Amino acid sequence: MSFDLYKKIIDEAATIPLIERLTITGLGEPTLDPGLWEKIQYAHKAMHPKLEIDVYTNGSTLTDEMLHRFQKAGLSGLYVSVNGVDRLKRREIMGLDDYDRLEPVLLKAIKDGIGNMKLTIAAVQEKDLFDGEEVMAFLKKWGGPYNQEGGHAFLHLEGNWAGWNYPVRTTQRNVCCRCTNHIMILVDGRVCLCCQDFEGLIIFGDLNNETLRDIYQKDEYVNYRQKQFEGKRGELNLCKTCTMI
Repeated sequence: MSFDLYKKIIDEAATIPLIERLTITGLGEPTLDPGLWEKIQYAHKAMHPKLEIDVYTNGSTLTDEMLHRFQKAGLSGLYVSVNGVDRLKRREIMGLDDYDRLEPVLLKAIKDGIGNMKLTIAAVQEKDLFDGEEVMAFLKKWGGPYNQEGGHAFLHLEGNWAGWNYPVRTTQRNVCCRCTNHIMILVDGRVCLCCQDFEGLIIFGDLNNETLRDIYQKDEYVNYRQKQFEGKRGELNLCKTCTMI
């Protein structure tokens, strides 16, 4: 995303007190953006001091120096998708043959500390690729669940990417926080349904020429949130085929 567009979005977000967290993630690798550090610093200056800023990365470019740059920029939390307990498993799941390089970087960061920045080591639990003994080994290696003292491991169940991987078996009625509590902005400034809508099939607006407030108050966007809260998720395109909650 260009810095001009990013600045426009952040400047407006700074006028909305309800926005408590900025997560830089998405459907690519955020650390490939040469302006990432400047963007983190700008958000810190423009928005309220309690703003949490997170980055999600696959770790493919992560180095000791980069961790310190994140810390210096004021990052609140770094989530690293490792997806494995050894080189072969990470390569099988992610197609990245860099486990032997990445693991020492993460272990050193945990041992030496990285200030107030929270480091979370993530993996997707999936019965055919990553389950059972491997999950237990993952928890042991990274100090247990991230929400326990000294723990850095975060496990979550594989989702179906709004029906792209496999269909749901029941009518969906639960309220999904991704649709109701989050605003997902694609790299080109379009606002899509959520992080599971990776193709941008449902677009509510374009921040190149609209505002966050205007888009958030559009009838279609309001309708999606309202039907979620009414237990009518099964009537919504994508939401009705998605396993996320």
